[in-house]
Amino acid sequence: MPIAPMRIVSGSQRETNLRAEQRTHAQRKTQEGLILLVIAAVSGIGAALTGAILALIASGFLEPWIGFRITWWQGLLVGGLIGAGGGLFQAISINRRSRALDQSAMSLGLERLSEVDTMQLGDTAKTVTGRETRFWDCYFRNSETARIVLGDMGIEHPDIDEHNSADELQQTCLFVEFDEFLFPDFDLQPEGIALRVLDKLTGKADLDFDDSPKFSKKYILTGRPRDAVIELFSRPVRDLLESHTGFRVMAKQNRLLVFRPGVTCRPDETGAFLRDALSIVVALQSSGAEISVDTNPRPLTKTTARAEADQMGGLVGACLHRRLRKEAIEADEITVFLDQPVPRRIPRALHNQLKGDPFLVFFGSFFGAGGLIGLVTALAAPIDPGDRLLMGLLAGVFLLVGGTILFLVKFFERRRMQLLKRGRVATAILTGLSQTPFVNGNERVFEVKFRLLDDPDSQVRRTRIQGYPVNIARKRVKSGQPTVVLQDQDEPSRFLLIDCHAFGQVAFKTPIW
Repeated sequence: MPIAPMRIVSGSQRETNLRAEQRTHAQRKTQEGLILLVIAAVSGIGAALTGAILALIASGFLEPWIGFRITWWQGLLVGGLIGAGGGLFQAISINRRSRALDQSAMSLGLERLSEVDTMQLGDTAKTVTGRETRFWDCYFRNSETARIVLGDMGIEHPDIDEHNSADELQQTCLFVEFDEFLFPDFDLQPEGIALRVLDKLTGKADLDFDDSPKFSKKYILTGRPRDAVIELFSRPVRDLLESHTGFRVMAKQNRLLVFRPGVTCRPDETGAFLRDALSIVVALQSSGAEISVDTNPRPLTKTTARAEADQMGGLVGACLHRRLRKEAIEADEITVFLDQPVPRRIPRALHNQLKGDPFLVFFGSFFGAGGLIGLVTALAAPIDPGDRLLMGLLAGVFLLVGGTILFLVKFFERRRMQLLKRGRVATAILTGLSQTPFVNGNERVFEVKFRLLDDPDSQVRRTRIQGYPVNIARKRVKSGQPTVVLQDQDEPSRFLLIDCHAFGQVAFKTPIW
């Protein structure tokens, strides 16, 4: 059943809602004032220090031109005033926009989303975007079949397009989460020259429609299963998107995101954006009403993954083939590995998953080789003794850094291999999964909590994982399904969640700490 169209409230109800919101604003004034002062103070301190440093550096050069010498305290004062004024102006502008958004959203029948729900929304939307996602200034409305959220969204590390200069792509978006309705997974994005070249190079397999050449020229559409995505984008949906250009639409199961990449709406533009975005959502839902979406797709095997890599083609397909050959291992192969007598013989794919990070090996080798060359040069080159000493010290630092990195990489790799060879096989129940502030190899590190089934004290244990095994661990936490782990005999606090390295979709290298 299509979602109900957005309701525009009556004049009297709007006035009542606005008065209630004004009372809420009055309660927040003190907090907002403190925030403004903090922003101004932080901006002022940074600018004051910068002004003092610039005054010390440039005073000698400017004195012949201006006729007097600028002191450091003058630079400190001017920089502080400029920084505090700029920070205060920016903070006030943001605050005014937030208040204007409140009034605009309430006139559209939306309620403000709490800060806690807004933070949780970022984690939910990450399942659709596949990237770190955050929201702010969000408003919602619950209909009979779905929850609708309108707000500003930032996506870290955006896809390569005309907006790739920023670390976070910011835009106004519509997020819809349906109670029962499911979509095939797809990603529709405006087609630019850079994105078109990248698609051809990497082989993303853009879905084109012969009967809609304008749509195929304006958009790149990818998704799976292909037949369901093609059926979802019926002719009425394509015609609608041709008239509403510039939208990006992403879906995964019952969640849908609609936004214009890099476009943040002004308060008076939110109504038009909401109507356009809702029209796209309703058209997609109407088109996909008869499409059957498998919520429990069969797990990929090496054979099906190779077939998918062949279908992708380009660099993406070639890289996937290479990683499948090196690192793919299935559950039955892990079972055979665990049944071996100690010391076990480690399968090549499992060894490749858990060996040292190649980037860290390269980084350590680069620094170590650079330091060694610099040290030899310092000892052999006919240079001044003072320069020789300085060059030797710098070369020694490079050599120490590179050697330390290589030692730590190999040390932890050896520990992991010993755990694979001699670890005690046990069964555990995963009880929790939480994100840590650490990033390793551009992947977020997570902490897993679990209890050993043969532990009479039911002591909570912890270990860290990253990469694809995080997805497997998350499913195990929800389902309560037992997980096979390896425990270090010499250091009982060290564990390896061996089941999480089995080939579910693609299990790639995930160093264990």
